[in-house]
Amino acid sequence: GMGLINNNYVLVQQEEVNYDSESTSHPVETGIELTDHVRRKPITLSLSGVIVKTGSKKSADIIANIKKLQKDGSLIKYVGRITLGNLQIQSFQNRIYRYLRGSIPYLIVKVRTSRRTCVSA
Repeated sequence: GMGLINNNYVLVQQEEVNYDSESTSHPVETGIELTDHVRRKPITLSLSGVIVKTGSKKSADIIANIKKLQKDGSLIKYVGRITLGNLQIQSFQNRIYRYLRGSIPYLIVKVRTSRRTCVSA
C-alpha cells in the first residue's frame, strides 16, 4: 500500500517493525535472578517498496527528498499500515530496475527512533 515519509509517497511492499529491549538483573538471597530495570532499545522500522510519480512530484524528486532527510539527520514521520514519529533514517538503498519502457526506482529504508527510553520494572 501507499506510505508517506514526511509527505513523500512510497508504494510500500513490506514494513518490518522491531521493538527490542534489554533487561538487567542481579541474584537475590534465594538464588533467583531479579530483573530490576528494562531499557528499551530504539524502535527500528525497515521499509521496502517502489517510488512512483505522484501528481507533479517525480520519482527523482522523492528520492532526493529522502536522501536529504537522511543527510541532514532530520526527524521524520512515517504513515503506512503503522504510524511512527520521531524517526531518523539510518540507511537508504536505491535500486533501479530497468524494464522495456523505462525504469522503476526501488528503495529500502531503515529508520529508528531518535532516542532511547528507560522503564523501571
